[in-house]
Amino acid sequence: MTVHLQHDHVYERSKMVERIMSNHELVEEELRKAIGCVITKNEHDLLHFHVMGIDGWDRYKNANIKVYDMKDCTWII
Repeated sequence: MTVHLQHDHVYERSKMVERIMSNHELVEEELRKAIGCVITKNEHDLLHFHVMGIDGWDRYKNANIKVYDMKDCTWII
């Protein structure tokens, strides 16, 4: 069985750019949100089908996708 993995931006890049362009003082705050996540193709489809208009980790929560932090070795969601 082949599992197709994809890179996902936890906080959508386009929304981050919009916030930075509207207030340049938010650059550092927004850059801290530049987090990548590896997900399956099925999870990617769930994110884009079920959680329109939601940003950040809340997208994963609402799509019932479990997230494990490889750096801290803990479950985030």
